[in-house]
Amino acid sequence: MSKRDLWPKDAQTWLINQNGQIYSRAFPGLALSLDNSRPITVKFKNGDIVEGFAVTILKKYQGDPSQKWSFTASGHIHTLTQSEQVLTHLDANQIADIQDHVNQKEQPDSQSGFSLTPAQNATGGNREYTNEDMPVSLIVADRLPYKDSKSKCQRWAIKQESLITPSQWKHTKVANPKWKKDAYSWPVLPDGNWNKDYDWPLEGVLLSNVSPPNRKERKNSEDEVLRLKVCQNGEKNKNRFVYLVAPDFSNMQKDQKPKLLKFRRPKSKTDPAQKEQEKRQLEELELNMFLGKATSLLDLRFAARRLFDEKGKELRSLRGLKRHQVVYVSTGESWVDPRMTKSEQQRRQLLSKLSNDVSMIKAYCVLRNPQDMVLDLRNGAVLGSKLTLRNCSMINKERKELVQGGMQQSVDNPGQNSPENSSVDTYPIAEGLRSAHAQSHLNSDKKMHAKKYPWQQSSVSESAEQLPTEEIDQITSARSSKSEGRGKKSKQVGSTSQRFIFKDGFISPASNSDLVVGVTGLDLDNIGSNVEVQLCKKSLDDPVQQWELLEDGFICLKCNHKLVLGISLPPYKPGSDELVNFEDSAITIQHKRQHTYGRAHQKWFWDPVTYFIHAFKSQTSDKEITAANHVSICTHAVSGPEVLCQEGFIVDVPGISPSDPVVVCSSCAKVLRGIYQVNKAPDKWSFACAMGMPRKWGLKQRGSFAFLNGKVDLSTFEADTTLNHWSLQLEKLHQETSLRLLNREIRTSVPTQACRVLARRNGEGRLRQGELVIGTSVSGILEQCTQRLSLGAAARRLYTSDGMHILHMDQLIEWATANFFRAQQEESDWRTFENGNQAFEREEPEGNFNSPNLQQGDETNHSTEGTPDHTSNEVKLSEVAKKLRPPSGKKQKESDQKSSLEIPLSVILRYPIEVWVSCGENFIPPIVAERMMEDSLIGQIKRNADNLVLDTEKHVLRHMQGRRFKEMNPRELKPTRSPEYPILIEGGWQETTKTEAGKLEQVHKLEEKLSEQRPPPPFPKTKGINFNRELYRQPIKKRVMIYQKGDSVRKAAYVWGESIGEILADATVRLGMAKDARSLYNEEGMRITSFDAIERDCLLCVTSGETLKGRPKQSNMRMKANWAQVRKKKGPEGTEIKVTPRLQDSSPIGVDPFGPPGLAENPTTPSVAWEITDTD
Repeated sequence: MSKRDLWPKDAQTWLINQNGQIYSRAFPGLALSLDNSRPITVKFKNGDIVEGFAVTILKKYQGDPSQKWSFTASGHIHTLTQSEQVLTHLDANQIADIQDHVNQKEQPDSQSGFSLTPAQNATGGNREYTNEDMPVSLIVADRLPYKDSKSKCQRWAIKQESLITPSQWKHTKVANPKWKKDAYSWPVLPDGNWNKDYDWPLEGVLLSNVSPPNRKERKNSEDEVLRLKVCQNGEKNKNRFVYLVAPDFSNMQKDQKPKLLKFRRPKSKTDPAQKEQEKRQLEELELNMFLGKATSLLDLRFAARRLFDEKGKELRSLRGLKRHQVVYVSTGESWVDPRMTKSEQQRRQLLSKLSNDVSMIKAYCVLRNPQDMVLDLRNGAVLGSKLTLRNCSMINKERKELVQGGMQQSVDNPGQNSPENSSVDTYPIAEGLRSAHAQSHLNSDKKMHAKKYPWQQSSVSESAEQLPTEEIDQITSARSSKSEGRGKKSKQVGSTSQRFIFKDGFISPASNSDLVVGVTGLDLDNIGSNVEVQLCKKSLDDPVQQWELLEDGFICLKCNHKLVLGISLPPYKPGSDELVNFEDSAITIQHKRQHTYGRAHQKWFWDPVTYFIHAFKSQTSDKEITAANHVSICTHAVSGPEVLCQEGFIVDVPGISPSDPVVVCSSCAKVLRGIYQVNKAPDKWSFACAMGMPRKWGLKQRGSFAFLNGKVDLSTFEADTTLNHWSLQLEKLHQETSLRLLNREIRTSVPTQACRVLARRNGEGRLRQGELVIGTSVSGILEQCTQRLSLGAAARRLYTSDGMHILHMDQLIEWATANFFRAQQEESDWRTFENGNQAFEREEPEGNFNSPNLQQGDETNHSTEGTPDHTSNEVKLSEVAKKLRPPSGKKQKESDQKSSLEIPLSVILRYPIEVWVSCGENFIPPIVAERMMEDSLIGQIKRNADNLVLDTEKHVLRHMQGRRFKEMNPRELKPTRSPEYPILIEGGWQETTKTEAGKLEQVHKLEEKLSEQRPPPPFPKTKGINFNRELYRQPIKKRVMIYQKGDSVRKAAYVWGESIGEILADATVRLGMAKDARSLYNEEGMRITSFDAIERDCLLCVTSGETLKGRPKQSNMRMKANWAQVRKKKGPEGTEIKVTPRLQDSSPIGVDPFGPPGLAENPTTPSVAWEITDTD
C-alpha cells in the first residue's frame, strides 16, 4: 500500500512511552493489545507450524497488562503476560495456511486440524496469500531459533521520520553498524534498561525483518565502511601501504528515483539492462575516485589506472572486497608479482611496456584508413533513433551499377537527381507491402492535409506514401518466409536506413521524410562534448535541424558554421587487447577544428545517386594524423619532418628564444606537461613535432611510447611493415630469460634509417626521369614504386645499377657506402649526356621520328605521278648512336683514390640512391637497356622511312584509281580469228591499267618488306598454361572392335586400353581365347606395333602369335571342300587349272575358280593371280 492510499496519513507512525505502551499517533487512544481469547495457528510453506495469539488494537488503559510491552537487547518485543512469546510479523510469501479458531469453523475433512479454504484444492495444495487478504498479520508466538530463516520476522527496529525531533537515531546504542547506516533506533540499552538520551515518547515506524542489533562487527560485512590497504605495484614490503576508504554510492540509485506526481500516470518498470548499466557506471565512478585518491597518497608520477588484488587479478569494481584487504595500484602497466625477484619484475615490466607500445601501433594501423563507412540509423527510421556509423550494406558491384544507372538517368533527364529537384518519394512503397495500420495512417494524413493552409502543407502528401523501415522489413521478411516453400526465394534488398536525402537544408531518411536529423533541446550558447544527433520531427522553425553541406566536406548548422557533424572516436585504453574500430560510433555535434590535419572524422560526402553519406572523405594524411592523435602517437612517426598544419602546443623550455619556440603535437604535450609549462599553440600553425629531433632543441627523447620513441616509421607504406617487425620482435623477447640481454635488445635497437632512392622501371635504363621515394623498408619502397611508377603489377624486386638484388635496407646502405663515388660519377656523366641530348634536339628540331626527311637511302625507284618528288636524305646512324651513348667515366685510379676517403653516412644518404624496380623479371643493366632503346630507335627510323615511301605509293595508287573512275571510259570490242570467241571486250573504267597493276605490285612488295622488318611480338610476361598438369591432360584410353582370327566380324567385341598390352589382355578375356592374344592386325592385314597407329573405334584382328597369311580358316575349309568335290567329279586334271587374263597383260589376274560365280565368269576383271596347287 502506498502512502497516498493510506488514511489517516500517520496511521503507520507509533509512539512508545517508558510504561511499555505502543499507541498510534493518528489515534492516541488506541494501543496494541494482546488478545488471549483468539488463538492463531500458522502453517509455513516449509511445513513448520507455529501457534500463538492475535494482536489487535484496543482502547488504551494504563493498568492493562496485555498492552504493556517489553523490549529486549536482541531486537524482540514481548508482553508482560506472555514473556516466552514475542511479537511476530507474518509474511504472505512464507505462509501456507492460517487458522483462526474464533472466526473460522473447522471442516470435518480437514487434515491436521487445518480447514480447507476455497482457494485450496482437494489434493492438499497451499493457498496463495497476499498482504491484503490475510486474516491476521501480527501475532505473538514462541521465539524461533536464531539460525532459523523465519527468525528475522521476530526482530524489530524503529525508523524515525519526524522532523520535530531529528537525529534521534544517533543516541542508539547497538553493536551492529548497519543500524547506524540505516538510522534505526531502539528504546533500550544493551543491558535492558531504557535509553534516557531519547526524547520520550519515542516516535517512529516499526520495521521487521532487520538484522540483529547485537551482531558484532565482521570483516567481510558488505554494510560496513570499506577500508583497504593500498600498495604500489610490485611492492614487496607489505608494511609500506596507506589506508584508503573506498567510496560507496550504493544509495545513489535510490535517491535518483523520481517521485511520481499525484495525477501522473505511473511509468512502466525499468529495463533490467538499464539497471545493470547504471550499476556499472556507479562502480566505475567508485573505482575512478579510489584511483584518484591513491595517486595523491602514494605520490605516483602518473595517474593510477589499474587495480589488482594479491593474486594479480585485475579488479573492475570495489564491490566484494574485504575490509583491510591489500590491493595494488599501477599506472597502466601489467601486474608485477611482489614474490618474484627484482630482475624478473624488471623483465616483466620491460615486456609489458613494449607490449603497450606494440598495441598502440596496432590500434593506429586499424584506425588510420577506414573504408566504406557510412551514416546509419541505430533503430531504423523512427522518432528518437540516434545516428551511428556502420559499414555500407551495398557491395561495390551493386554500387557501381546504381551509379551507372543514375548517370544514365541524369543524361536522359538532366537536373532530376539534383538536391534541389530531388523528390522525397525516392523509394515508393509497393501497395502490397502496406499494412492495414499504415493504410489507416495514410488515409487520416490525407484528410488532415486537405484542411491545412497552403503554408502548412509541407510534405505530408509526399511522405504519406512512405512506410517506416521497421514495417517494411517485417512485411518483407514475413512474405519471403511464406514464399520459401512455394518457389524461389526473393532477392534480399539492402537496408534503407543508410540512405538520406538532402533537400532544402534538411537531412531526412529516404524512407520517411517527416523525420529529419537534428538535436532536441540544444543550447547553442552552451554545447557539451557529447551531444548526440538523432531523428526529430520536422519543424521549419527549429534552427538545429537545418544543415549546410560545405565544399570542403563539413556538414555544419546553418545558424552556426562553427558547429559541425562529427564522429565520436571509439575509446582506447593503452595496453588493452580489445579490438578498436569505428563500428557503431556515435554521431555528435562538435566544434569545427581549424587546423588542416587531424579533423578527418568531421569530413563527409553525400552521394546524390546512392544517397549514402560517406564518412572520412579526406586525404590520407588527414586520416593518419587523426588516428595518431586519438591513440596518442607522435605525429613525427607518421609524417616525419614534413611541416603540417595540425594541433600543437608550445613548450616553455629554458634557454629557447620565444621567436623560435619548441612546438610539439598533442600526444607529446601530454607527456611533457609534467616537466615543462605547455601552452596551446594558435590555430592554423604549421610545424613538425620537435620530439622527432630532440637533440636540435637540447631535449631528451620523450614521447607517448615507452621504448619505441624515434625508432618506428608509421608512414603510409611503412606502418604495416613496422607492426609486423615489432610483433615478431616482441615474441622473440618473450622467450628471453636474461634481463641484461633483454634490456640491451630493447635499449640498443637502432631506429630504422630512412633512405632516399631514385626509382626507375627495369628495362628503361636512365632514359626516363626517375621518381624520388623515401622509405625505411624494402617492402614499403616497393609499394610506393608500384603507385608512383604506375606499374601494371605489384613491384617485387629492387636492383642497384650493378644488378645487386636488394633484400633489406642494411644491404642497400652498405652498397651505397661502398659505391658512393662511382654512383656520383655515373650520375654526373648522365647529366652531361642529358645536356648533350637537349643541345642535339635544339640543333635539329625537325629530326623527329615522323619527319618526312628521314628516309632510307636504298629505296627502289617509284613513280611520281600525281605528287612532287621527295629526295631521300641519308641518316648517319653512327651519329644517332653517338648521341644516345653517354660519355665514358673517368679513370679507375681516381675513383679508387676517392673511395679510400671516409665520408659520414649522413652525407652519403643525403643523395638519392639509384635503383631499378621490376615486377619479378630479371634485371636488365642500364647499358643494355640503352642499347635496346638505341636499336629500337634506329629500327623505328628505318620503319618510318619505309612507311613514308609506302604511304606515298599508296597515295599515287589512289590518284590513279580516282582518275580512272572519273573518266568513265567505255569498253572496246575487238574482232578475233577464234571461232569460239570471235569478239573480245577490252578496256573500260572497271579494268585496271598496266600502270596500276605495276604500282599495286610495288605496294605489295613494300608491305612485305615492312612486315619482315617489324620486330617480333614480345613474349607474354606470364608463363601461360601448363598443359602437362593433371587438369589439362587428355585421356589416352582408346576403344576398338576386335575379332579373333578365323571368326566372323559379327563376333567382334569392344575392347578398351591405354596401350597395346592392355588391349591384348582385355581381348583375351572378352573373346574367351584359349591362348593369350599376342598380335594385332588391321583390316589391310598389316601388323600393328605402335599404339599411336590405332585409331578410335577401328576394327582389328587378334591372333595368338601366328601370322595372318592367306585366307582365314573358314575360307580354307570351303576351298578344300570345293577342291575335293571337283577332283572327285572331274578327276585329278580338273584341279590342275591356271587362270590367265584375256587382255594383253603380263601380270597374272587373281581369280578364284572356286569363288563366287560372277567372279569366275568375268575373266576381264583385273585381279591378282592365284595358283592352285595341291598342298597335300
